[in-house]
Amino acid sequence: MANTAKAALTLQPNPGLSKIEIDGVDLAEACISLALHLDAIGEPHLLLDILLPEVGIDGEIHVDIPEHSRQALIALGWTPPAEAGEG
Repeated sequence: MANTAKAALTLQPNPGLSKIEIDGVDLAEACISLALHLDAIGEPHLLLDILLPEVGIDGEIHVDIPEHSRQALIALGWTPPAEAGEG
């Protein structure tokens, strides 16, 4: 799901000089890649890949794993959790 946000981007060849600000939050340090799509008719679309060094969660969270990633993890020995209503 895409959300509309206010973005301020200043991209430099040296990643340490780039600015990637979304709704006033600087994400440059966490961003490992980005893709910006502009067309003549629609609004610009920005796709960010971010790496968070540490995240703390105290409770349940909904996790979506793309099917191709899910299949790769299963092939590597991962056992997915039971779906709601199973087991």
